[in-house]
Amino acid sequence: MSIIDPNKAVNSYLFAFFWGIFILLSCIGWGGAIARFLFSKNRVGWGQKAAWGIAFSIIFGGVLNLTRTISPTTIMIFFSLGVIVWAIDSYQNRNLILNSLFQHLRDCQKDKFVLVGSILAIVLIFVQYAGWVSNASFHGHDDYHAYFVFPEKMLQIGSMGADPFSERRLVSSLGGQSFLHTFVLSVLSEQNLRIIDPGIASIAVFGLILGLIQEKNLSKRITILILIPWLLIIPAYRNSTSNVTGLALFLSLFCTLNWEKLKANKYIANAVIIAAITAALCAAKTNLIPAAVIFVSSSYFFYIARTENKQKVILEFLAVIVFTFVFLLPWMISLYQSSGTLLYPLLGKGYHGSVYDEKYILPYSELLSFKMLFEVFKTVIDVDYIALFLLIISYVGLQLWRKPESKERAASVALTISAC
Repeated sequence: MSIIDPNKAVNSYLFAFFWGIFILLSCIGWGGAIARFLFSKNRVGWGQKAAWGIAFSIIFGGVLNLTRTISPTTIMIFFSLGVIVWAIDSYQNRNLILNSLFQHLRDCQKDKFVLVGSILAIVLIFVQYAGWVSNASFHGHDDYHAYFVFPEKMLQIGSMGADPFSERRLVSSLGGQSFLHTFVLSVLSEQNLRIIDPGIASIAVFGLILGLIQEKNLSKRITILILIPWLLIIPAYRNSTSNVTGLALFLSLFCTLNWEKLKANKYIANAVIIAAITAALCAAKTNLIPAAVIFVSSSYFFYIARTENKQKVILEFLAVIVFTFVFLLPWMISLYQSSGTLLYPLLGKGYHGSVYDEKYILPYSELLSFKMLFEVFKTVIDVDYIALFLLIISYVGLQLWRKPESKERAASVALTISAC
């Protein structure tokens, strides 16, 4: 982009802006297709559809990566189909969408606080997304040495390819986030990578929070008071790995497990969507795997302990494990072909440097017990941690206070355990 010609700069920015919207609508479309296929009798919010679409994209990306068929043309076809599905779904539900919109406008006319809050929320989400469309702030070591390379390789040779002695390829991710980056790099440049994370991911989180509030039947005023503080927080980022995308997927998993309609559906459908989100989390970034596994496992532990139909729930949990493995398998096979292990370090270290030298120095090599306890102590007395902890305790307390039948899966408690 030339700074000498302002018209070209504006046109380039506007194209990138609307390309990001195109990606979001495609994800909503694919998520809507999943919702219709698995839960045809239930309504699913657009934020949840967006998150499900992101999860599906990561899983589908694993198949394309394994078959070496990733290309700008493939990405365009994938996007176009998603947008077509979104357009068809929106047309079929146009009356419901318009009625909801008109009802909100009537509420705004009756309550000026809701009107001002709604306008402020729209402006804030617009400004946040617009700020991430073009951004040159990247990590000089992580991004330029690795996280820009992986999606470019996908687009140029069809997959992440073999990189047998790359520690970053081995330990950082199975490749899910890199595939999401191809959505941008297929037509734009690296300076637009923030469109995915935090850009689109932040909008998905906004939609998920809004959907959760609506499901709880909270008032419009409380909705505004919850959404505005979230929109005022600038997402933390260090490099271009999965940050807010991981947040969106974790929140999507929570909303799915906490969904009242879930227990009314067949256990296979439940297992498929829970496994899809879990697999997407595991493929997006390796250090999300422990929390994801603990979250799902602890939720099912409480569910099995509290339900009367234990056999069905156990079958659902086993199905989640099987489907998660199946969804992850293409990414795992690709890692094995490249780096000699299906999943580092649980299923082997592969071609990691520590295999060849016993004196290989790792970041945690000098982390003795006393130092570890000291670091944990510094964390728990941090004001941000204390605020988050109080919010979690308040929410869990509210859930425990509610009627017993609303907490069978104990999603709030499970999420708290995994966060710790």
